[in-house]
Amino acid sequence: MNKRIFLQISGLVIFTILVSGGLFYWSTLLNHSISSFHQSWQSETEVAIKRAELLAELERSFGYNGFIHHFKNYVLRQDEIYYEQALADVEATKATILKLQSTALSSQETKALGVIQHTFDEYTQMLALAKSKFTSRRLSSEAVDRLVKVDDTDAEAAFNYLRKSIGKKFEFAKQNQSIKLAQTQELSNTGVLLLLPIVLLFACLNIFTLIFVVKLINEKRKLFNSTPDAILYCDKDGRLTEVNKACTDLFGYQPQELLGMQVEDLIPERYTGKHVVDREKFQGTSTMRRVTHDGLKIVGRHQSGVEIPVDIALSTVSVSKNDVFIAVIRDLRQEQELKNRAELDFLTQVMNRRKIEALLKEEVQRPYVIIERYRYW
Repeated sequence: MNKRIFLQISGLVIFTILVSGGLFYWSTLLNHSISSFHQSWQSETEVAIKRAELLAELERSFGYNGFIHHFKNYVLRQDEIYYEQALADVEATKATILKLQSTALSSQETKALGVIQHTFDEYTQMLALAKSKFTSRRLSSEAVDRLVKVDDTDAEAAFNYLRKSIGKKFEFAKQNQSIKLAQTQELSNTGVLLLLPIVLLFACLNIFTLIFVVKLINEKRKLFNSTPDAILYCDKDGRLTEVNKACTDLFGYQPQELLGMQVEDLIPERYTGKHVVDREKFQGTSTMRRVTHDGLKIVGRHQSGVEIPVDIALSTVSVSKNDVFIAVIRDLRQEQELKNRAELDFLTQVMNRRKIEALLKEEVQRPYVIIERYRYW
């Protein structure tokens, strides 16, 4: 039975270690996949989004809703408000172009941005020319408009190319993210599918082990209560912690009454003091005290007060770093009755010849025993 328990516990421990190692390996792969997905999102998708935002901002500040719009209105209406707004758009456009250049564009994208930069520079030069012409009052608005006209066809084509290029990169980044997300989900699903039967198997093993342990406990309890000798457990302070049925029958108490009582409550009061000293001196080596041990009789006390001759075997075990005392108590009343029948005459109730010869032999041998004992002192 012990070998079976050892094998079951060893198998459960090995299985637990293997499952823990598998879970650790799976969680490591999953964390790596999630980290890769996060890094890829930051390195690709965020950059693509930033480029798209900067390109949209460049079109707003430079296009027909920004600088060019205010530039045309200034040329046609000669209103200084439009000039100031055009100057503000110039600064915003320059800043946006610098930001877009810092996003590591491809050679073709850099070339397209250079075309936009060139067209933008032409517009800024024409803005300064228009300002000088209006200041000198030499030309009309129509004449200035013809004079400062800029061909922005190449810039429009460059904007279209950048839109398509950045859009393709963004779509490519999205596809990469979708692939990585699908891989992460697949890894997670695979881990769950593998983990589910392992958890079920582990639960079954635990259930079987629990059933087996409960069975062992029940068997131990049945054996504990079926033994004819009284058995009791007590702590180092002499407090009873567990008793069997024979113990309750011997002393006449209910189990709940015995639990929590002191061992000294089960012996006559005249022996309690010596018993406490003996219990404190007890070193834990198993021993059996017979009724003739040291010339003392061992007696217990029934709940009714009747004294019971007994034999006691004592030992200690260590449980959770605490010493537990175990006492096996045997009722000697029947044995003494049989002994009395063998040693006393049935009619006169006095010692018969066999008893007298045994006592004489014991008394004759007593001096030799004493001499032999003191001989080795």
